[in-house]
Amino acid sequence: MESGFAIAFGIVFGSLVSEDLALLGAVAASRSQILSVPIAFIAAAGGIFFGDLLLYAVGRLLKKKRVNSFKKKGFARAGVFLARFIPGTRLPVYLSVGALGMSVTDFAITTGVAVFVWTGLGFFLGSFLPTLEWIRMHGIWFVLVVAALSVVTLGLSQRLRNSFWIFLRMRFYRVLRFRYFEFWPMWLFYPPVVLYGVWLAIKYRSIRAPLDANPGVENGGVIGESKSAILASFSGEAECLEYEIVSSVEAALGWMNLKDQSYPVVLKPDVGQRGSGVRVVRTEAELMNAFLEAHEDSIMIIQEYCDFTEEVGVNYVRYPDQDHGAIVGITRKRFPVVIGDGVHTLTELVLSDERARYIADTYLKRFPKDRDRIINIGEDFRLVETGNHCQGTIFEDGGCLWSHALEVRLDALVKKVPGVYTGRFDLRFSDEAELMAGRGFKIIELNVGAGEATHIYDARKTLREAYGILFEQLRVLFRIGMWLQRERS
Repeated sequence: MESGFAIAFGIVFGSLVSEDLALLGAVAASRSQILSVPIAFIAAAGGIFFGDLLLYAVGRLLKKKRVNSFKKKGFARAGVFLARFIPGTRLPVYLSVGALGMSVTDFAITTGVAVFVWTGLGFFLGSFLPTLEWIRMHGIWFVLVVAALSVVTLGLSQRLRNSFWIFLRMRFYRVLRFRYFEFWPMWLFYPPVVLYGVWLAIKYRSIRAPLDANPGVENGGVIGESKSAILASFSGEAECLEYEIVSSVEAALGWMNLKDQSYPVVLKPDVGQRGSGVRVVRTEAELMNAFLEAHEDSIMIIQEYCDFTEEVGVNYVRYPDQDHGAIVGITRKRFPVVIGDGVHTLTELVLSDERARYIADTYLKRFPKDRDRIINIGEDFRLVETGNHCQGTIFEDGGCLWSHALEVRLDALVKKVPGVYTGRFDLRFSDEAELMAGRGFKIIELNVGAGEATHIYDARKTLREAYGILFEQLRVLFRIGMWLQRERS
């Protein structure tokens, strides 16, 4: 009896050194009837549970000021539970939740359930282990099987551990990105803009003024305008890309055959907001997929692909009593790239990039076949092909690209669209000098009215500066709208 208690205590304290060996010892003791199954189970589970609490306590001590509330409770509980089953993750996870302030009760209950399941699984699998007599009779085969299983287990555990850490890092950066307003969701960023718009509507005693600021476009281009109707105004100009309105795969293929257009092409909704639904299509399969994912009543624009490597968004304003308009903002669009090292996967490279990591899910869902691929040494992997912020393009203030020649050329182009006074051109170009000379660019589209001044998303700008620019855009819309309303009355 005394030797049984000694073995039980040995299992409890042995688990502080190696949980796995202590669990195997408990299973062996129960099978050889040195300990009863309940005693062996309690000794193993109790020692493992005590060790988990110690790790959690050390984590709490690492935090000088304790946190009384832990907002991500569901996520923390899932992490604690999963860490029990993924080798190599228990130490960092348990220390982290302790340091971050997960409550003792939450941790104890979660790890208690995990330990119970883990120990029970160990005893269940242990019942299938061979006896010592069988091992003596078939020693060499037993050693070979154990060795093979060990190699497989190590490989799987390493993969699971890597997957778990990638999962944790992606969730961590998803939360951390809220520090930067350029990554805020619309429901968080735009309420002050909406409230300011309400204030202006009260001030000017007109809720329709922004809708009347560009009478040549449906709803003033604020919402629901047809992109193709605007592009039609530039037909025949050297800056205009070939395009067609289509509603089916057959229509898209027919246009490509007629124009002798090869892949890639750009496909986007005729009525779209903030770049949603824009994609570069490289194969017929991708084209079919795009139409399958689109709403069945969607009208699409298929457009010639422009292989110019640079893109800008240029905001333009002309008051109705003025002969010429002006450029009021330029956004330079950078297409993020990660460079392969022959060691890390695309996912790992994205998570190592100082900016890309915050919207890793946005990038990686675009490349499901490549996310686990090791990128070759020196390979430039472009994460975005369209100049849309919602798809991960980097926006910078491009005011240095302003020139009188560019302003004159855009002024002439806008005047080809009757009844348009404000908007944002999205332009592709390959040479800065040519762009600033007012030539050598292609028009992707002209966003009228609601063409947001996207240089607000420059990482160097403050939230106050960003709101200041958007508020000024609203004031311009109200002023122009009110001027035109007075002219009509």
